[in-house]
Amino acid sequence: MLWKGIGTYVERHPQYTHLFGPVSISNDYSEQARRLLADTMTLHYYDSEQAELVMATNPLPTGQAQWNASLLTSLADLQLLSRVIARIDEGKGIPVLLRQYLGLNGKLVSFNVDPAFNNALDGLIVVDLRNVPTKTLARYMGQSEALRYLATHQYFSDI
Repeated sequence: MLWKGIGTYVERHPQYTHLFGPVSISNDYSEQARRLLADTMTLHYYDSEQAELVMATNPLPTGQAQWNASLLTSLADLQLLSRVIARIDEGKGIPVLLRQYLGLNGKLVSFNVDPAFNNALDGLIVVDLRNVPTKTLARYMGQSEALRYLATHQYFSDI
């Protein structure tokens, strides 16, 4: 319902092309799982250019590399990453909101530990709506509306 509301708003105001906001990885996740999520997101789902414009107030401490490069490379597949996280923290996977934003081709630009929110690890994520697959955009704003929105920006993406 929320996503359809956002879709309707953006369709009515096509000058807006980006969504951004925090996605939280709660402190219920172990430090190991949170670090693996952050390291994997930084490798595969990160916008380095926009990250230069952001400074975390309380950044995730940099630790020694826990993961070998081939492991992190293989975890570009979100289903596999979710299964690995579920093995580290029984029953948990990738947080739902993070998974949904990544499904919209969202890119993370920063990580921050939020002491006011039980030390949740917040990732700042940016979604360029022009890069959302047409089928996904249509799910939230309707097929003809999605095509009209993308035509407004002369941009069609079926990634």
